[in-house]
Amino acid sequence: MSFRTLRRAARRGEPTCRCSPTRWSEEFLGALHADGQERAADAGTFRRSPLTRVRATGLLAKPWWLPVFEGLDPYTDLTATLRKVTLVPEAVFPFPYDWRLAVAYNGAVLPGPPC
Repeated sequence: MSFRTLRRAARRGEPTCRCSPTRWSEEFLGALHADGQERAADAGTFRRSPLTRVRATGLLAKPWWLPVFEGLDPYTDLTATLRKVTLVPEAVFPFPYDWRLAVAYNGAVLPGPPC
């Protein structure tokens, strides 16, 4: 099943896998395991040749692939609350990052403050 098909099936409450959970996790989540190049990545890696196999494009939102957590949205409320209690709301800058990679790599990806 493609990711798009899985997402549609999950939204309709249909089974998204007709195989054992172990096989499903190996096939579906196995692709997300960091490979050797990703495990070795550091700030210099980003400057020389950024990794492109998996790219974080936004904050984690409602996980369509895990229907048990329907409605769970960990960052929207947190971001809004931090902006309310901060002297300069613009200082709260949500930053999507690839949690599988080293902090040094993700730190190099982090852009400067918005102007």
